Amino acid sequence: MDNPQKILIVDDISLNCKLLYQLLKGMVVEIKMTYSGKDALEILDNDSEYDLILMDVQMPGMDGFVTVKQIKENESLKEIPVIFITAYYNTKEFIQAGYNLGAYDYITKPFDNEILKNKVKLFLTLQKQKKIIAEYAQKAEQYAKAQKLSSIGQLAAGIAHEINTPMQYIGDNNYFFKESFGKLKEYVQELENRLINPPESPFDKAEKELIKFKEEKEIDYLMKEIPIAMERTEDGINRVRNIISAMKKIAHPSGQQKTLSDINQAIEITSIITRNEWKYIADLELIPEPGLPPVKCLIDEINQVILNLIINSSHAIEEQVKKNIYAKGKITISTHSDSENVEIKISDNGCGIPSENLEKIFNPLFTTKDIGKGTGQGLAIALDIIENKHRGKINVESILEKGTTFTLLLPK
Repeated sequence: MDNPQKILIVDDISLNCKLLYQLLKGMVVEIKMTYSGKDALEILDNDSEYDLILMDVQMPGMDGFVTVKQIKENESLKEIPVIFITAYYNTKEFIQAGYNLGAYDYITKPFDNEILKNKVKLFLTLQKQKKIIAEYAQKAEQYAKAQKLSSIGQLAAGIAHEINTPMQYIGDNNYFFKESFGKLKEYVQELENRLINPPESPFDKAEKELIKFKEEKEIDYLMKEIPIAMERTEDGINRVRNIISAMKKIAHPSGQQKTLSDINQAIEITSIITRNEWKYIADLELIPEPGLPPVKCLIDEINQVILNLIINSSHAIEEQVKKNIYAKGKITISTHSDSENVEIKISDNGCGIPSENLEKIFNPLFTTKDIGKGTGQGLAIALDIIENKHRGKINVESILEKGTTFTLLLPK
């Protein structure tokens, strides 16, 4: 059962407080009465969870206007609706002063009981709905973050594989370096011995002995292979570094402040993170516009959208590979800018989307994927991020068995 809503009545005349209390006590509400603006602020300082304040204007000491001004300056209290109750209601300036402070309405004394009750019911209902919306928005935000972590979690095995592969040949090359160093050391020591203690045998014989020793230690082979192994090791280290760097950037929350961000870099990072999802079934081509202007955005959320769309493309191509339509599909991601927007196009030649489903794909929980392949939330979250949080646009074009293109428009 929901907790009762709470009303605070503030009036310096106790009879008025009691009259209001008697009138409203039949509602499912919790009512608190106080007789001064100062006491009202102390009550609210200890408990900010009130749903409505009925405030007298003309009070000695701190009047209703001053009290409400302080309430509206407090971040934890400013959203509580206030209705002024007053007998002094005869000038436009007086009325406007109350509204300027943030009052929601006025009720004049002596008040009509039914009008008062109806207004109180209205504002309590609005406040309840406001709290429900705020709670839903908070849960939606939490779910979006959870979905992001879930997406990264689903990629975890692939990311581990992407790291493990270069680490494997880094390890193999390290073993090769240790073995090679031993042979080179023996060869250098042999040269030093021959310089310090020249052999008594004729020069031709000594030369042949040295050549034979060199061949036994595979010196020519090592001189050829060591630089190649070093280059491969460096490449492996760079690959691991790039994956870890991409993971840090894509997982790091950007907070609520939008910052100027490099969209081309974001796409490159996301393609690295998702590589194990597509590399066996598709080629991924990036066509970034050179000099693409930065976009003021929540970059980690844009990364999430791109990540979800790449994974969706991979799944669509996987369907075609399973049906032997082709051995490998293709994903293309391009960027473009005009005077108003930066455009991101993500295209694939996967299985496509049936026309009857195109209008449903952004609905929460709608999915045509097998169990374990998707939750039906990825595109709903993408729509919210692009259109609601960034005032952009997300469009989709698809031909069944031919492929799909998602176009993201982000305002500059």
